[in-house]
Amino acid sequence: MSPDQAALRIMLDGRLTAAQRQAKLTRLARAVSDAVECRVSCPDCGHRGPHESNGDRREPMLCCTECGAHFDEPEVRL
Repeated sequence: MSPDQAALRIMLDGRLTAAQRQAKLTRLARAVSDAVECRVSCPDCGHRGPHESNGDRREPMLCCTECGAHFDEPEVRL
């Protein structure tokens, strides 16, 4: 599901109050921003990043800017 699809699903969910809708949209925006900026916790040292990306969409990898460890780029959970 793309970020746009996730946002639309939140906006059209009639069971949510305005406050719940805003909270979900805020969490979605944070998840997308973190993914774009490579802000995830390093599995070795826990550094939150941003980290360096290899830019490969077939086998995406990150390099920790704190300890230099290489690790798989996590999937964005929407």
